Amino acid sequence: MGVDEYWNVMTRISDLTGEKVDPMEYSAVIGEAAGYYGEIEKSGALIFRKDVLNLSKVMMEQNKRKDVPPYPFTKAKLRKAGKPGYIDKSPEMSAFLQTIRDAYATTSSQAEEIGREVIRIINQTGDPTQVMKHLEKRLVIPDSSWFQMISKLVMDLYNHASQWELRGYAPVELSGKKKETGNSFSVHFPVSSVPVMGSKEKHKNSKTGRNDPCPCGSGKKHKNCCERKIKEINSNQVQ
Repeated sequence: MGVDEYWNVMTRISDLTGEKVDPMEYSAVIGEAAGYYGEIEKSGALIFRKDVLNLSKVMMEQNKRKDVPPYPFTKAKLRKAGKPGYIDKSPEMSAFLQTIRDAYATTSSQAEEIGREVIRIINQTGDPTQVMKHLEKRLVIPDSSWFQMISKLVMDLYNHASQWELRGYAPVELSGKKKETGNSFSVHFPVSSVPVMGSKEKHKNSKTGRNDPCPCGSGKKHKNCCERKIKEINSNQVQ
């Protein structure tokens, strides 16, 4: 959940283990873990991840959902999540990782590193546009067709990712649309090519023609849909 109250965490540990937790022992363990792993901090009545950039914002968003119980993590999932380098390989994450591995000829560990970065940015900002800006710096995105494909994968990840501000739930779980397919958002960004990984040669045949159906699935011609929107965004940026 990114951040929670000290006593709430202790209560959930007790619920999961079925044993009463000694507050002094619990405090000592948390203190040791914070120093050893360097991933969490304890301040007053709060325990939070060190990579939470805006603690007050996360807490404010969580407080808006006080009627929603904390996500019911199982002991098995918590054990997995505690392993170094853990990444939740949901169907959406698996599709994202497979695309990165195949399209950019990366290793599994490189693809998973990018996957962890994506989840971290989703949780830190709550803004999928920031994810795409980050990916534009990491990957070669040669044209709007390829951009739309990557952005769809990102939106699928966003909609199905456990998020700090949502008390550990994914957006689809709180909206009741988990069984539905497709994206809940439509996002368009200006395309830039900052090659860090991969090769443009690999994607040279992926360009969408102006009169081809738009890859976003709107049913319109590309020139009347995403191509026009991208041009408008770029024009506004120049101004």
